[in-house]
Amino acid sequence: MKKLFTLLLIVSMAFVSFAQRTVGEEIEFDFTKIRAEVGDTIWPGNLVNATGWSIYSWAEGNGHILGINNYGDQGYGQVVEFAADEEPYAIGSAIYWIGARTGGFADVVFTVWDYSTGEVGEVLGSKTIEMSEVEASDNLAEAFTVTFDQPINVTGDYVIGVDLSDLAEWEEEVYEFANVSSKSGDGNEAGLALVKEGNGVWAPVLDNGVDFDIAIFPIVSEPASAGLLNNFTVNAYPNPFTNEITISNAKVERVVIYNLIGQEVMNVRVNGNKVITSDLSSGVYVVSFEGNGERAIRKMIKQ
Repeated sequence: MKKLFTLLLIVSMAFVSFAQRTVGEEIEFDFTKIRAEVGDTIWPGNLVNATGWSIYSWAEGNGHILGINNYGDQGYGQVVEFAADEEPYAIGSAIYWIGARTGGFADVVFTVWDYSTGEVGEVLGSKTIEMSEVEASDNLAEAFTVTFDQPINVTGDYVIGVDLSDLAEWEEEVYEFANVSSKSGDGNEAGLALVKEGNGVWAPVLDNGVDFDIAIFPIVSEPASAGLLNNFTVNAYPNPFTNEITISNAKVERVVIYNLIGQEVMNVRVNGNKVITSDLSSGVYVVSFEGNGERAIRKMIKQ
């Protein structure tokens, strides 16, 4: 009987109820204000009005709220709500601001789930990346970008997040994985940030007294031929690109490149039909091709 009691105690400790946990340490990041007018990036919840960026952890060294911990949590995700008159769209990629990543040799599954019924449902699409290949960043401009193999069509509310079920338990400075969020209090008490507990139940972090949105930004995909603005057509390739972009339109005189928080990272006059991009970090960019008083805007990915 004693052995049985001990086993039951261990099992019960592995699945501590989300509502019974205590929030602990907060790691703050330099604040960067998002510029919502840039590109086709979606800012779920109240992220566009964030007042700061942080990683929140559970008390007593039990790991991260949005990441791996010692409670056996299997994942996390941000609810993205559709407006009543919103048209369906396809998610081609997403920015995941991973603030901590130590260790590897496990699969991280970046996932989009259906949420049209108000419950987390079927997987609409995903991308599996080996943990050691996921890059952490201390600033939003260099946040990790995930490009899905196929655009993920969404027609109603959905959850975008991470399946962590293949990862081991948290160990400080040895095995860590955590997503950045807005500051607690920034979530407007909407309860759109969710955690999947070890028992498979999804629960809003708001149940535990923290009120934030997760720094995950879906990007609406565009056809490869997109790029019309003011009757100015540009064929720029390849997309994704590596060290250069080739331009087919001889009218292009200047190329200006912005990151997804609106910072200008390159501004060059075009000589010939190529723009050298080797100094850019990997990520998603908004590229403005300009000439003769006109311009075309393209969303492009640097690998």
